[in-house]
Amino acid sequence: MSEGLRDPLFSEFIVVGLTLSGTGGRLTPVVKYHYSTSSKSSDVLLKTCVNFCFPVAGEVGKTAWPASESFTYTLTEDDGTRLFGFCRRLLQPPNTLPDAICILAKRQWFSFYSHMLDILQLRFDLEAFVPPFIRAVASTPPPAPGASCVVSPWGERGDTFRLSAPDASMPPVASFELLFQTLGTVNVLRLVAALVNESRVVIIASRLGDISTIAHCAMALLQPFTWQHVFIPVLPTSMIDYVCAPMPFVVGVLEAHRHLLLQQPMDECVFVEVDKGKLKGDELVPQLPRPYRDNLFRSLESLQKARNGHPRYDPRLVTDAFLTFFAELLRDYREHADEVAVRSAREAIAAAALAGKRPPRVAIDDMFDHVKFVAAQPRELHEFMGALRGVQMWEAWLSDSLLLPDERRKLIAFEKRLADVAGRLATLPSPLDGKAKVSSAQRAREAVVGLRFAMASSSPVSVSPQVAAAVGQARARAGTVASSLREKAALMPTSFRRSGGSGIQLSSIDADEMVAGIVLHSNAPSEQAQQAQQGVQGMTMQGVPDEPVIPRQPQPRLIMPPPPSVPAKPLSGLNLLPPSATRAATASSPPPQPSSSTFFGL
Repeated sequence: MSEGLRDPLFSEFIVVGLTLSGTGGRLTPVVKYHYSTSSKSSDVLLKTCVNFCFPVAGEVGKTAWPASESFTYTLTEDDGTRLFGFCRRLLQPPNTLPDAICILAKRQWFSFYSHMLDILQLRFDLEAFVPPFIRAVASTPPPAPGASCVVSPWGERGDTFRLSAPDASMPPVASFELLFQTLGTVNVLRLVAALVNESRVVIIASRLGDISTIAHCAMALLQPFTWQHVFIPVLPTSMIDYVCAPMPFVVGVLEAHRHLLLQQPMDECVFVEVDKGKLKGDELVPQLPRPYRDNLFRSLESLQKARNGHPRYDPRLVTDAFLTFFAELLRDYREHADEVAVRSAREAIAAAALAGKRPPRVAIDDMFDHVKFVAAQPRELHEFMGALRGVQMWEAWLSDSLLLPDERRKLIAFEKRLADVAGRLATLPSPLDGKAKVSSAQRAREAVVGLRFAMASSSPVSVSPQVAAAVGQARARAGTVASSLREKAALMPTSFRRSGGSGIQLSSIDADEMVAGIVLHSNAPSEQAQQAQQGVQGMTMQGVPDEPVIPRQPQPRLIMPPPPSVPAKPLSGLNLLPPSATRAATASSPPPQPSSSTFFGL
């Protein structure tokens, strides 16, 4: 049996309550029940767990508690081992103060321990049920991944409970629904970029459960990497000064304590505003490189569209999309390893293990040439790949991958994905070598993805308010435009040729692609349109105002270049402005000429 399966199902189980203390009515947490299976259990660990169960317990005047609230926190032991605290707070009538049930475990089995908390909540009784159930769980051998175990608190004469371990192919988190619904695909990719570059990240939300869910979901998207720094999804107010740390961190803070956060002398941080669905402070963070980022974006968007009413994203498909993205970036990393140095390091580590000594320290630069690795990449990847040097989770993964014996390394899921991606891309021209032909539809899709990233940024806009206003109108009216385009598709030829582009099927592109195509292929774009187009193509990550002001001057209309054989004339139904604005523009200005077709649809 492996070491992981020999570990008990939990290290500590604690039930914590609240009592009123002092004349000021302050709330103090007290331990009502405690059961430990660990030889390392200590008063310090117990006190820490209690602190995390009620991270704001000292607040005065807290009278409204939710009936049930779940969240997860993380503790790191001296040897680097992480313990996960699965916590649920219950308010049982007629009590006016909640109790917190906490399971501290080494396994990141969210679904397993959530089910265990469900059972405890439904039968919560500190005398008749909780003690026998917890003792039975402590004596139950852990199931293998994908298997289940049966817990029998009263032997064969009483009820039994089946707990199922997640399959090995499943990511640690149970659902990514909250992450994508609150932040959106663009901001999720920006958050992953901030984490890959080991930024200081502060997650702010009004609910503890939302904070911890967003934090753990984001970490799950980093595979094959593992975050190496401070990770406190639920930061107690007594530890608020952690945000002043000079090293990278990921912490979560309640919206109610934003004022405490702003009082700290923090360095540059990336703020994840969960309730507002925004990211701030990542303007200087190297973003995930194109075109791989665009492929990842479309993969995630297709998952959203393919849900068909299902309650959540398939976690395996989400992590699989990110795994493919990182495999495409790192597919040739082994070509830049010094195999002689790697073999020598493996032998030294094996010899130290046989002698019972500590393994020797191996410098990653002795085994891997990062300079040549970056130089061998396409120019568009240099900034992102160059920024990886010195990133601890990159170097930790790289060292582990190089030192792992080949026969074991080939069994790892990411290494299998690397082989699949390398084989697939070997038969295709590089998307960045400047030789591959890019269709109009593909260029349109890339322009849309770039524009969405630009719009999501919180930095000031550099283009005119008129362009910014049209951007907002285009996004708001995307559904209407798509319907209009489908109607036109039935009346127009099945393909047409744009200026500088190739024939495409009109019915095969959506509204965003059509609008992007107009940007890329307009005959004579105005100065403002050129600024917008340069912003999309250059990916400067500059955004637009949250609520752009629509100017009073007449709004331009979109002109689609018609097929060569058809006389040039504007197409009705393609204006992205509201009907009232369209009527005003039409009445106050003559129709634009086809030779100078203008774009403000984005």
